[in-house]
Amino acid sequence: MEWLGWVLSLALLTLFVASMRLSQTKRTNLRSYIVYLLLEDGVRSAHKQSLINWITAAEVRDAMQLSIRAQGVLESMADSLAREQTSSILAAHAMLWRVKTQSTSLGE
Repeated sequence: MEWLGWVLSLALLTLFVASMRLSQTKRTNLRSYIVYLLLEDGVRSAHKQSLINWITAAEVRDAMQLSIRAQGVLESMADSLAREQTSSILAAHAMLWRVKTQSTSLGE
């Protein structure tokens, strides 16, 4: 019967690790998405229009329901950008570095 405790513990640990990995992936995708929105006007305008279209088409009862659903849509948009780009994380790093090197060379 002792093995049942070990199996249950291992299952819970596996579930915890999987949950943390998913959470970290979502968080990383959202951070990269923010960099894209702030530094890449083309991405910002296209995604802004997509969000506006979604908001106007959404069938919701109140502002809270709209807000909750919009959060899910924004996460999906961040995830889709991460899938479209081979690595939105590296691209976001590159964008940040490009701004840094351009501003440094302008200051010299």
